[in-house]
This record gives sequence, structure tokens and C-alpha cells, in this order.
Amino acid sequence: MLRLQSTDQWGTYHVGDCAFFSKLEAVMYSRHSGKPVTWQYMRDTFERYNWTQEPTQSLWELYSQRARQLREKYAYIMLMYSGGADSTNVLKVFESNNLHIDEIRMGYAGDISNVNSLSIEPNQEIYHAALPRVRELQKKWPNLKVTVVDMNPLMVKRVCKQTESLHYGTNSAWNPWQAVRFGISTLNDLDWLPKLNGDKSIAVLWGKDKTRITKAQGRYAVEFQDVDLHGNIEELPDHCKHEYFYWSPDSVPLIIKQGHVLKNFLSHSKDPQWFVDNKKFFSKHFDNRWTYNSIQLEGQTVFLNNGFYNTMVYPHYDPTIIDTGKAEWRGVGQVVRNAFYKDQNLRRSLADYMRQKFLDYTGYAAITDTGAISPMTCSDQPWFLEK
Repeated sequence: MLRLQSTDQWGTYHVGDCAFFSKLEAVMYSRHSGKPVTWQYMRDTFERYNWTQEPTQSLWELYSQRARQLREKYAYIMLMYSGGADSTNVLKVFESNNLHIDEIRMGYAGDISNVNSLSIEPNQEIYHAALPRVRELQKKWPNLKVTVVDMNPLMVKRVCKQTESLHYGTNSAWNPWQAVRFGISTLNDLDWLPKLNGDKSIAVLWGKDKTRITKAQGRYAVEFQDVDLHGNIEELPDHCKHEYFYWSPDSVPLIIKQGHVLKNFLSHSKDPQWFVDNKKFFSKHFDNRWTYNSIQLEGQTVFLNNGFYNTMVYPHYDPTIIDTGKAEWRGVGQVVRNAFYKDQNLRRSLADYMRQKFLDYTGYAAITDTGAISPMTCSDQPWFLEK
């Protein structure tokens, strides 16, 4: 089985008195025992803090503190960069504090020099926003390495291998695209990691960890869900570590501050005019493309969009840049069709694999148009922002 670096980083699944690293194993045991699955995430760390007390530092001060912390800790920082608001904020924090990043890695579906590849929406964000921004940074950081990975052959290789890590190491939604995003392989192929002299430490840095605000028992709270973490548990050498920029035991005040900033804004919803003035932040229904999350406000379910989140917590957010909203499932469908549908044998192999390995896990057979499945979402206890 896969070795985890830290039970806190990924959380653990619990069924009765038994604990699991793998959601699939927990679900299988739950159905055997008749007991429910729960998930715990960094509780030992979070319990040391008073979440009802808003930190006095600004968000930008806390972001800057986190960037300095990472730069001092690691000899080499590799940022997984999608061009979206979350990872762009990470990039801006480092740049504004004159802290360099060693490598920026981007995942692209196809050959970036082929103009036809721009028909895939996530590619547009890389091509029109992320890559030009990174090229400008290379003028400031001449030693910055920029890597754009064609994920299509990696997806085919991964599905053909069909090792147990494909399912037992997957704790959130599974699809071939996310499994090899940024060119990461979970098949004991670590060629994507830099070769450094000696045993210098390497950070694989992610900026995808959005702090979710909710209401529980009538009070605002921060809620963590396993599907917001990285979808695949990967083995790394001892000198390498996955680092989340926002969610870390080393930066809990940052998370608490994000929660309070969101809460403070939403608290004004008691005024009917507030809904009119801020309608640009709402979606009419749940939509994977644009919705950040839903919340109960004044007796109604409100779907908050990504523009709301980005505006509230990223001080230098630029809403004019291209942002596909990750169009997650439609983009995956396009990518998987391009990679697999030309080979009917491979397409059948993928569908059979999905049915065999995941039917009991999710209640769904293979969704062959997208190659994606979505297992149950697990949430940990709420961390209340008010008494």
C-alpha cells in the first residue's frame, strides 16, 4: 500500500474504531460493518487555536509571512500553476516580497504549439494568461525554470498501467486528467522532480486549497472537505513534500483570517439591499464551473461564485484576466475524448476499469463521456468563527 507522509496533510477516514488512509478502503469496510465513514483533518493542530478570534494581521501580511516561511524552509520550490486566481495569488505574493520561485510547472492537454488545442477550455487559461505571465517573470528571475507538460500521453500511460494506486490512492473525484495534472506520475516515475546535489529539500507547492465558509447551528464556520485536497496520494522521496500554500499546520492564522474576511462580508446580508448590491457574486444554481460553495443566508440558499471568493480574499485579484472557472467536468470530457476515443480498445479498457474498480465505491458505473467519477464527499467538523 502507499505510504503517507503525514496523517494531518491528507486527513484520515474513520469507521467505528478503525482508521484508514484510503477512502475506498473505508467505504468498503463501512459497507461490511454497517458503520458510517467520517473524516478528520488536522484536528490536533486546529484545536490549539481560537477560531472566534480574528487575527490582527491583514491577509496580505499573512500571505507574505507564509511565502517567507516556505522560502526559508526549502532549497527548491516548484509551483504547480494553472493560471487561476488561487495559484496566481501565490505567485504575486512571492514576487511582491522579492522571493523567487525555482520552477513553475503547468499541465496542458496536447501540444501547446498546436492552435487547435485551444478548443479545450483549460488550455486557454494556460496559453493566454499563465504562460505570458510566467514569461514576464523570467525577466526578473532569469534562473526560473518553466515546464509545460503535455498530459495526454501521461493519461494513456496511467490507465494502461492500472496499478492499485489508481484507486486505493485516490480520495477525491477521479479522472485521468487530474491524476496526471502538471505531469505528475504516481507510477514510481519521479523524473518530473528536479535533480539537486545532495539531499536538499524540495517543495511541490499547490495553491488550490480554497477555504470554505458555511453555516452550522446558525453560526458561521470554516469547513474542510476531502475533495478540496489533492486527488491522489503520491509517494515522494524523503527530501520532497507536497505543500499547500493556504492550508498548512504552519499557517493556521491565515486560514482563520480568510474565514473571518468572508464571514464579515456575508454578515451584512441582513440588509435586503445587500443582495441587490452584490448580485454579481451569486449564481442562480449550483454549477461546477462557477460556484465556490452554497450557504444559507436569511432563509435562502445562496450560491456564491468564484468571483466572490477571489475578490474577498485575494487583495490583488484582477477580474479582467481570462479565467475559465476551471470548467472542470466539461474540460475533462474534452481532454479524455481527445486522448482515448481514437483507440476503441483503450476506450473499452478505460470503461471496464472504471466499472470494476469504482462501481461499489461510488454507486455509479463508468461515465465514459468524461472518464470522471465523483465519490462521496467527506467533511470534517465545523470550526466556528463566532460563539
